[in-house]
Amino acid sequence: MRKHRLAFLALLLLLASIAGCSSSRSAEEGNSSISPIVAVKVAEIKSADIPVTLTALGKTNALREEKIFSPITGKILSLKAIENVTVHKGDVITMIRTKESQAAIDGAEVLIRSASTVQQRSAAERALLLADSTQTVVIVRASSEGIVSLRNVSEGELVNEGAELVSIVDLWTLEFIAETPVHELAKLHTGQGAMVTLTALPNVELMSTVYAINSQTDPESQTATVHLRFANLPQQTSSLLRTGMVGSVQITIATRRNALLVPRTALLRNDETDSYSLVTISADSLAKAIAVTVGIMTDSLAEVSAEGLAAGMSVIVEGHYALEDSTRVTVTSSQRQ
Repeated sequence: MRKHRLAFLALLLLLASIAGCSSSRSAEEGNSSISPIVAVKVAEIKSADIPVTLTALGKTNALREEKIFSPITGKILSLKAIENVTVHKGDVITMIRTKESQAAIDGAEVLIRSASTVQQRSAAERALLLADSTQTVVIVRASSEGIVSLRNVSEGELVNEGAELVSIVDLWTLEFIAETPVHELAKLHTGQGAMVTLTALPNVELMSTVYAINSQTDPESQTATVHLRFANLPQQTSSLLRTGMVGSVQITIATRRNALLVPRTALLRNDETDSYSLVTISADSLAKAIAVTVGIMTDSLAEVSAEGLAAGMSVIVEGHYALEDSTRVTVTSSQRQ
């Protein structure tokens, strides 16, 4: 009887041990099915109208440029014009002594240097005074206001009649000439707004408008010339502009309505397939990757489209790399666009 009781107790202990192991395994399996919680930062998908732009390279050019030529043959006595300095109508550009007057002065100076007696030197000095007092000097003035863009002579230089002295650019007639691919011409028309950025002024945005399109094609580059006029530039900005400044222009050719925008940091790029995706968060805080088509991109934003995407949804902008679907996440901060 006692043996039966001991055997029964041993059986109970064995069953209890088996049940305990089973419960432990079940608990471990249950725990392994719970996804870890990952901290992420998110941003909200925004809806906005965005411009569709065409980009072209080009440079500034002045429609009105005054070239000042020497009216006589002579010597430059003084030159008031300096590159990149503003001159006004009537300002003295240069003073030129005529060839004849210069020859008389040069001759008298030679006599002074070669004089061997007091009488010879006295006569030479009188000749120099006479040549100096009767010399003819022509004053050349600016006939318009502008910026001196080019100076071709220096003080003391001998110039011939008709020699180009300086060039003066009227900044109010400054334009931007863009070289546009021929296949893009159909998208352009006068009146379109644009933004010009010049290499020399990288932080200055110059508003402009298309005012002329030359459809004549350059056979080598297969481009056509588009002329843009600057609009409402502040005086401080205008004073920085010069001819021949290279840069680029973004011409607004259309507007995309109600586009969905996300920060570029939300995009995940697959280099192998050259495709993009982003990661949204479900109502129960689970991560979900969505393949998207990317449209217009700026330095900070990207236009995206995909089935199921809508304005107001949250997308992960930090912590989403290698994040598996259905991973439970917790939001630590929300980024403002």
